[in-house]
Amino acid sequence: MRLPMSFFDTTPLGRVLNRFSSDFTSIDDRLPNKFFDTSYFLVVTRMYSVSKSPVYQHFNESLNGVSTIRAMAVQERFIEENERRTDRMANSCMGSMTAKRWVEVQLRMLSTFVLLFAALFAVLRRETLDPSLVGLTISFAMSITEEITSLVRIGCDFQNHLVAVERVIEYTDLETEAPEHTNVVLPPDWPNQGHIRFKNYSTRYREGLALVIKNISLEIMPAQKIGIVGRTGAGKSSLTLALFRIIEAASTSSFSMTSAESGVTIDITGEASGEDDDDDGGSIEIDGIDISTVGLEDLRKHLAIIPPYSQAQSAKTSTPSKN
Repeated sequence: MRLPMSFFDTTPLGRVLNRFSSDFTSIDDRLPNKFFDTSYFLVVTRMYSVSKSPVYQHFNESLNGVSTIRAMAVQERFIEENERRTDRMANSCMGSMTAKRWVEVQLRMLSTFVLLFAALFAVLRRETLDPSLVGLTISFAMSITEEITSLVRIGCDFQNHLVAVERVIEYTDLETEAPEHTNVVLPPDWPNQGHIRFKNYSTRYREGLALVIKNISLEIMPAQKIGIVGRTGAGKSSLTLALFRIIEAASTSSFSMTSAESGVTIDITGEASGEDDDDDGGSIEIDGIDISTVGLEDLRKHLAIIPPYSQAQSAKTSTPSKN
């Protein structure tokens, strides 16, 4: 998908799972078997599709936080919430099924009238019509009920699966990350020194939020080991995200922030000003190359990160001297 991190911060995981499970199943397996379009069930079908996402989301969140739920003894609350969301999905499903049955009843009545008129016509023209032709006509009229019902059912299913196509297309129209490749050609051994320089760098997790890093300037020399210290939310991990361009540089002129809110700037440089500068968010250079000019794939495949979880596991299984 190549979507920015802000998308995953604001979109429930259950909604994404619904698009890539139920909707893709409809597109790949069910939709090719349908060929007739109808608009009878467009609204109720969309309601049913939308109501499934909260159920998937709540189920996934409950699994991820099952230890916390048990520790806080709030199982009943989560069970009630799951039942409430499931009931809402069932109500939407019932509306869709009821609409289908209503249309089937109307079509059966229509086919019955067709059979009635065919029989009346045969009786009125009994002296001129061939008996074999009359029998064939009535036979076709009797079978038209099932044929029309089957046709409408195919149309309904086709419309249901078209809603899945519409929901998947929404993801194709989302704003993606920067290009994977650019015209900048990197040396084969880049970065061979590890010289990192932040120049008046500012960033935020997405538009409209406060800056997590503001006007930071620092230089890390080759082979130098540093530690970044700060309170929770100061922006320590944001520096690493910025190196991988998971979050991009932001224009500081679009948001006002006091120096107290940008704790990481004070911790590292001690030179945060209370006024926003009219710069472009600054830049990050690695071995003299501005990483904003490098394609994302070219940049990320030359960098590496060791997650904190791996470090914690290593500390448990190894000696301090080995670590």
